[in-house]
Amino acid sequence: MSTKIGWTDETLNVVTGCTPVLDSPACDNCYAVPMARRLKAMGQKAYQRGFTPTPHPELLRRPEHWRKPRRVFVCSMGDLFHEHISFEFIASTFVMMINNPKHIFQVLTKRPHRMRAFFDWLFEDWNRLMEASKIIVPDIAPHGIGVTEELRQTALHIEGKTSRPSWYPRNIWGGTTVETQDQIGRVLELQRCPLNVRFLSLEPLLGPIELTVPEVGTVPSDPPEYHLPNAKEWDDWKFWQHRDNGIHWVIVGGESGQRARPMDLKWARALRDQCQKSEIPFFFKQWGNFNADGEKVGRKKAGDLLDGVEYKAFPKGDERP
Repeated sequence: MSTKIGWTDETLNVVTGCTPVLDSPACDNCYAVPMARRLKAMGQKAYQRGFTPTPHPELLRRPEHWRKPRRVFVCSMGDLFHEHISFEFIASTFVMMINNPKHIFQVLTKRPHRMRAFFDWLFEDWNRLMEASKIIVPDIAPHGIGVTEELRQTALHIEGKTSRPSWYPRNIWGGTTVETQDQIGRVLELQRCPLNVRFLSLEPLLGPIELTVPEVGTVPSDPPEYHLPNAKEWDDWKFWQHRDNGIHWVIVGGESGQRARPMDLKWARALRDQCQKSEIPFFFKQWGNFNADGEKVGRKKAGDLLDGVEYKAFPKGDERP
């Protein structure tokens, strides 16, 4: 479904529904809950279970029919990595994304610990990926739907039959939501996930956040056992920080809705400055219902300028070699 979300082009809700995360104040005013209620009242089939976490396998073939490349926000109305969603279904979603390399898929979760557990599970046995692929391409011969080279290479990497030290499909971007410094541990979980692009959604921003945490901003004492391609010297700190375990994109935004809480101008400025110092693309989405002076003026009037400047940077997508 097309969307007005500034950092994406399309939403694909292969999972709808969620439950509050205990350490997430953003869940208090979740925009998706009342929206799901309205869609259920309108008779929308996908929302007849309300906001109960529900997979929708019937949507996994939809991106095949999109001719124009686009950025796709996966599960804007739920969390793909919710505990009620099986690893098998998550694997089939990853097959769908890998097998549609012309699109960029943006997967955002408040549960990066489960994302990491999923990758651990997936990498234990390459057959798990192949079993999941049967859901997406069961009729390869009669319909000529080929498994892409990206999917084949991913399977070979998991099976350990590729000479490449790493294989991460370039079209899958994984992110996590952080609202205050209390959720900074999610960043560490995300960094342990094998993703081409890792991003943070600091929306709604409800407090000051310092992104300099262990493994982000700390030079490793020893290099890993393998040497990543194109890394000329291990003392090239920027390579390690941004291409190995770093964060490659930061989105910041204030809160909307009737119960919106204000975002302090100092918080937004500090994050912009941190990103500029570390050369991380910075995307300022919106002020929300409160403007930079703390006045409740409505989302449209508050706008999306920070100190009079529009910040809409994107990662290039080639952060990993």
